Amino acid sequence: RKYMITRMIANGTNVCINSIGTPNVHASYGKILATSGLFFADGRNVSLTTQFVAGAQTQNQCTSITNPNVTNSKTIGDATDLRVIGLGVTASGPTTRMLIVIPKNVLKASGVLNRGTPSFNVCLGALYIGSAATPQWTAKDPATSGTQPAMSVVDPAALGGLTRYWGVPLNCSDSRIKDTNGKNTSPCISLRTKLKSDIFNALGAEAAALMNDSDIAIIINKPSDWDGKGGIY
Repeated sequence: RKYMITRMIANGTNVCINSIGTPNVHASYGKILATSGLFFADGRNVSLTTQFVAGAQTQNQCTSITNPNVTNSKTIGDATDLRVIGLGVTASGPTTRMLIVIPKNVLKASGVLNRGTPSFNVCLGALYIGSAATPQWTAKDPATSGTQPAMSVVDPAALGGLTRYWGVPLNCSDSRIKDTNGKNTSPCISLRTKLKSDIFNALGAEAAALMNDSDIAIIINKPSDWDGKGGIY
């Protein structure tokens, strides 16, 4: 239940896609795009993996700096860990799109079935996979309408003691995470929905097949050189 690596589709050689899970249980979908060159050329062999992990791994990781009593106290269902691995990861500079789907029956069991779609958020533990000094990404302050820097924490569940940068992603439309060219500089949420058709329009048929209407689905976009683990709360 906790660990799966699914098939990977190489669309050309600069896009990789994988999906995991089934409707009514738990599901996730990942897509990476190389911003430089190809994933399978010049000695590169880049893979995208997805695993379900215990929701406890993302609970209480996204705490407000201004009010430490405000945190993501309970992840709904399992969390999803999406990793970009292999030879040439840094050189290819991949961007990532991660879909997390929580089925209606899990929402009901967690007592949150009637919550409005905009009220759901993600606690994201991003991993920096670039070669330069780790940049700071900007997260939402869970206690206010403001922002705060993502907080660095060594992940005991990751081999090698990798450092994750934890935060609640802002909406991708938020001007506070855009550069002068309008490009997002931090991981962000591009879509929250309970409609299967929205996921079809955003990611296509394979991703849409993982959910039913009334499930909660959230898409997280991560700019070049970030991947990571996230859970809905």
